[in-house]
Parts: sequence; structure tokens; C-alpha cells
Amino acid sequence: MSRRASPRPLDPSRRPVSAASLPIFIAALVAGCVIVPPAPGPTPTPTPVPDTPAPDSPQPPAPDPPSRAAQLDSGWCASVAQPFAQVADAYPFSAAGADLPLDDFTRWFAPGQGPLWQFYDASLATLVPRDGGVFAIADTAAAAGVTVDAALPGFLGRVADLGTVLFPPGATTPAFEFEVQIDGTPGVTEIDLTVDGATVKYRNGPRSWQPLRWPGTGDARGASLTAKGLGATGQLSHQGDWGLWRLLADATVPGLAGQREYTAKWDLASQQLGVVTVHVRPRRDENPLFGVPGRGVSAYLGLF
Repeated sequence: MSRRASPRPLDPSRRPVSAASLPIFIAALVAGCVIVPPAPGPTPTPTPVPDTPAPDSPQPPAPDPPSRAAQLDSGWCASVAQPFAQVADAYPFSAAGADLPLDDFTRWFAPGQGPLWQFYDASLATLVPRDGGVFAIADTAAAAGVTVDAALPGFLGRVADLGTVLFPPGATTPAFEFEVQIDGTPGVTEIDLTVDGATVKYRNGPRSWQPLRWPGTGDARGASLTAKGLGATGQLSHQGDWGLWRLLADATVPGLAGQREYTAKWDLASQQLGVVTVHVRPRRDENPLFGVPGRGVSAYLGLF
């Protein structure tokens, strides 16, 4: 069976080599995020402090305030990188992870909302300004005493694009609306595609486009592709909020961002049923299959 390569786990303390080194990552601003506490050691013996300092004792100088770069790095690590580590360990960002609750996905990726964009608006907007969906390091950043990680604009762009493709204009929760048309497969008499309780059936009759939506409107969560024929029954099935995306990750889908239609192929040869082909037509040009047109994302499901 052809499957999308599993992404590497995200490590918010690691400085990525480039924006292309991971599908999505946390980029540190200056020195990286040190999220591992220091190893425990012996408890130091406290130094006795007199109740009242001698009148003529010199007072130690006040410590220098932290630099702007240090303040930014500390704020980024505490507000964004460390809490995002739990998101990075969940599906769809880690193939082996448990499903990320949709409420948590909304909290982080709804356009203009959540901890990342709050920090960006408060601390980064002048250093890494945004032009549409593209971010770039400002020439004034170095003059302000801040050396911004070169990978940060790419990271911000990926997060922004995820918000664009999974939150239609005006939406407050993620949604992907699309139509499917199932092709006949030699020797196969029945094909069912189910997404969150809604099923499209094909029985070797005339083909037609049928609408589907993720997440579904009912309580059922999960997706499956079932084929029957040649005395066999084959099925790919994934439960949970992200079941559709796990099923899509099982498919081979060539293409580019902005196409009107895509062709998904699921190989059921190991179940004696050949290759099942389903044509997918997203409602919007900006969709999760290949991202936002013109952004240069060429990998299928590459935003994840």
C-alpha cells in the first residue's frame, strides 16, 4: 500500500536548518528554547544574611535589564514553543500520535487567533512583517538588536496557510468541503466511501459527483473506504476526528495547488481488490491537499 511518509516529530528546542526541513516546526528566535530542566544537584547551603546591613556597606549594583532579544526569546519559548510541543506530538503533525482535539487545533490555527498570533501581534509584527500570506524579516530587525532566526518567516507562513485552507472565510471552526466521484474498478462490484457517517456508494452505474464534508454534522467520527468483489472484501478504516486525513494519507495523489480536481488512488492489491480510484474536487482553491496556490508547497498534504 502506498502511504505518505511519516513526518518527523517536532522538537521546539531544536533550531531547524531551513524552512523546508520539516513540514511544520517551531523556529526559535535567537538562542533556541531550553525546555529541559537542569539536572538536580546538591542543595547549596544558604549564606547567612544579617538582619540589618551595616550603614556603610556598599550596595550591589542592580542587574542589567534583559536585552530585547532575550525578552523575545523568553516570551516565544514560554508562550509559543513549549505549549506547542504537545500539539506537535499529535496527529496530523505526528503520524504516530493520537488525534489532536479539534478544539485545540482551532485554538492554535484559527486565523489571527491563539497564542502564536497574539505573540506575533504584540512582539513580532514589526520585526517580521506580513504581506498577505508571506512573512519576511524586516531590515530594521538587526538595528533593533535582534537577530531573527531565518526559518521563522517560513514557519509563520505555514501556520497562516493552515488557517487559510482549513478555516473558510468567516468560519470559526475547521472545515473541508469537497465532492467525490468514484471510478469503477475491474472485478469490483461495490465501493463505499464514508466520512464521519456520510457514505457515497458506487455500484458500477453512471458516475456522478457527490458532496462530502469534514468534520461531519453528526456524532460519528472516522473515515473508511470499502470495496467488494472477486469474492473478497477490502477496507481501509480510520477512526477519530482526523480519520479522513489518515485515510487520505493512505492514498497516492499527484497534483499541484489550485487544481480544480485531484485523483486519489488507494492500493488494495494486498486485499485482492486492485486499485480504487476516487476523483476529489475541493470547493475552494485554497485547500489542505496541496495548500495555497502560489506558495510553493508541492507535496501532497505538505502543510501538515
